[in-house]
Amino acid sequence: MRVACGRLYDHLCSIKGGEGEFVNWEKVVMVGHSAGGYLALHTITTPTPIIPSNEENNEEEDGDVNEEEPSIPFTPCHVIALAPVIDLIRSWEERVSDEGDAIELFMKGKTPETHPLTYHQASIPSRLPFLSPTTIFIGSDDKDVPPHLILEFRDCFITDRDCDSQYPIEVIIIDEANHFTIVDPTHSHFLNDIWSTIQPYLLT
Repeated sequence: MRVACGRLYDHLCSIKGGEGEFVNWEKVVMVGHSAGGYLALHTITTPTPIIPSNEENNEEEDGDVNEEEPSIPFTPCHVIALAPVIDLIRSWEERVSDEGDAIELFMKGKTPETHPLTYHQASIPSRLPFLSPTTIFIGSDDKDVPPHLILEFRDCFITDRDCDSQYPIEVIIIDEANHFTIVDPTHSHFLNDIWSTIQPYLLT
């Protein structure tokens, strides 16, 4: 995601004179759904994840563990994550998604059992604190990303000192919404709840 953000930055800067002067970088908002919500959250996490002091790196992982991550040339002022995957380990344990294999596919066949450190480093809770405010939406009837996974993260964020942040996180549960109605622009859940949060950023 950090590489993708860098490419987005380069592309926007290449337009209209090559300096990106028409972009107000202090008002960039990231919005993402499901895996896209996970990637959006990544843009406001700390670049170097916390490594457990009691966990040695004994994994042979094709060079993807402990690599220096590229920096993001801008920090979004807000992230709006819709039914995001947050903790990859817990999501793998819960077998999120219809087929139950979404996390393993996303991680290219790796599992927490074979690559525990990779999963830990890629999970949002190990990359706190957030660098900007965050709003998370989840449907009460979401079967793909169960709401209790979002609430677990929220409770950790609020109560755990390791998750302390100066920026707020708001979790909004939408009654009777599922994984897809919250991103359906013709549905009342999107129009009444999601769009009303996004729209102010488009008008400033």
